[in-house]
Amino acid sequence: QDPPAAAATYALIVSRAAALPAPTELMRRLVYLCESNSGLIYADLGEPEKSIQYLSSALERDPSDPLVWKALADEAQKVGRGALRRHALERAVALHPGNVPLLRDLALHLYHIGDVPHCEAATAEVLRVLPSDATAQSIAAHSY
Repeated sequence: QDPPAAAATYALIVSRAAALPAPTELMRRLVYLCESNSGLIYADLGEPEKSIQYLSSALERDPSDPLVWKALADEAQKVGRGALRRHALERAVALHPGNVPLLRDLALHLYHIGDVPHCEAATAEVLRVLPSDATAQSIAAHSY
């Protein structure tokens, strides 16, 4: 199915689910999946604001998926929403603490915004998990 048609189908499911008098847990999960997938589709289509809208809505329903938080962080960066990017990366790292790519993205973001203490902590965690990480080594060399 083509991405815009899939997003339209997801929107229809979400609107019908909202009309139910007492949505079941299965329906709530289906709405979450439709919203998160719509967010990813709009990200692929190059529509970061729509993507942020759907991803945020999905995360309000279920904030437990670090990949959705990472997608939100990536879209926030595209539109210059640094505070949202930081929040999303911090939430993703909290859910998946040893994930080097998430930690690295957080460390880089903190480095770029000049938050040295938090950057140092994130960079140290990357190096603890993966001492050979060249990006973290470079950040450490320039920020400490």
